[in-house]
Amino acid sequence: MEYSIAIELQSKLVNYPLISKYLGQSLIERSKANDWFENRLLRAILLDKQWIKDKEELLKKSQIDQVANAQEIFKNIRGYGDYDMQLFDTLTEIEVISWARSNGYTHIDKITSEREKVPDFIMSKGQEMHISEAKDFRERDYLLDFIYDRLAGLMLVTKAYRKIGLKIETTLKYEQIRDCLAGEKTSQKQARIVAARDSLPSDILIPLLNGETNGLQVINGLFNIETMTKTGAIEVSSIHSSDPRTTCLLMLEKIQGKLQDSLKQIATFCNKHGDENISKAIVFLSGTDQSADEWDTMWDVLIGFNDREAWMKVEQLYLDAQKLIGIPFELMTVYDAGDYVTFPRSYEQGKHLYKGSIRAHSDE
Repeated sequence: MEYSIAIELQSKLVNYPLISKYLGQSLIERSKANDWFENRLLRAILLDKQWIKDKEELLKKSQIDQVANAQEIFKNIRGYGDYDMQLFDTLTEIEVISWARSNGYTHIDKITSEREKVPDFIMSKGQEMHISEAKDFRERDYLLDFIYDRLAGLMLVTKAYRKIGLKIETTLKYEQIRDCLAGEKTSQKQARIVAARDSLPSDILIPLLNGETNGLQVINGLFNIETMTKTGAIEVSSIHSSDPRTTCLLMLEKIQGKLQDSLKQIATFCNKHGDENISKAIVFLSGTDQSADEWDTMWDVLIGFNDREAWMKVEQLYLDAQKLIGIPFELMTVYDAGDYVTFPRSYEQGKHLYKGSIRAHSDE
């Protein structure tokens, strides 16, 4: 595939001065790889997507130059290895800083350590000092997420986005192995992604572009790809063999794991450094795509249906978490791809958020 983006990327980055300042060098390094187009930020910059404009505004609102040790946020991010995922970890931290600015925090320090894992920030509001940890909440459907990025990238480099749109849908075969995929080890996931990449070569879209067919089944029958008349659009859907409650409970289980890991890390830090001035812990869960089906299904079940079993799981989640730390804590998540909200402990606390089903997942 012959497609050089070096000059184009340089010219586009001028439109995003803060992204260029903090991520420009690593993005340029990433663009040298053969699979550069799988990177969501590079695609968004080249296509001037609103999504990347929002990230530039996010950096501006965060006033990141005024964060103590801010350089540590970007210190280890490079344009190779697990760079595409590292980017979202970094963006999650910036989202937290921006949230803190909007919520009265006047002093924010990035916590640093060369020898141990530590929480992300200590933040001051008035006389109170809070400690926070930011977690990028990856989707359980990592393979579907990769297929999306791969095909969106191929749409760009082949210029297919000017002629067609794509709909990517999981098949029943995928749904039957979905939970097994979620439990795979990192090495297994990496091997499966390499195999998926090989199964989606650069010419995979030619039959669709030439009108020879309006649909393909790929990756051993795990996914269906269909053309859409809306040019440039890419939609992802999952048929979900699991009922909504099951999906919700699986999401809550993963949230519980992330929350407990974060609180253990915060508790270890506080105990070791003996900072008695810290009065509250805040854990932020963000994600590569907050409008993913599973998030939406979870909110539908909790707030739309007021499911008793799901709320019992939430109650237990909070009870178990409080045992891990000796100070009050708050769990923050994104609702409907919007601002951070406190994850409700009950239906009464959360019902004001609900404005009808929000299930959707579309192009960045």
